Amino acid sequence: MPLSIQELIGKLARVCDDKQIARILNRHGYPADENQTWSQSRILQFRQQYNIAPFSQQEYAKRNLATLKQAAHMLQVSMATISQMIQSKIIQANQVIKHAPWEIDRYELEKPAVKHYLSQMKKGSQVVYNKNQLPLDLNEKNDKEQ
Repeated sequence: MPLSIQELIGKLARVCDDKQIARILNRHGYPADENQTWSQSRILQFRQQYNIAPFSQQEYAKRNLATLKQAAHMLQVSMATISQMIQSKIIQANQVIKHAPWEIDRYELEKPAVKHYLSQMKKGSQVVYNKNQLPLDLNEKNDKEQ
């Protein structure tokens, strides 16, 4: 069942600021009053009207969560690498809605699978994203070539 706009803004306010909330709602096509687009000030007014607390980085940290950017910084890799690990289920992460910030439990970043993935990647070894995918070794010569 889809969330009401009030529930959605309440959930988004736990993970991002008003400007990001407006961007996310507009990207999904949620209309503000009178078919207007959302803005940072409209989100602020909406939150105040429904008594929704603003985003707090301190609260976010207390919940032991990291953003994609924070996770990349902590592991000293690119955000694309973190995204790949999320897509391949090496790191479990949540999003309130598509295009919202990823919520990554910091404990996920300490899992042995994450450490293994990163060590393989840094060695230049092949990293298989899908456990059912067979590695392609481009260094092996095809029997027909020999």
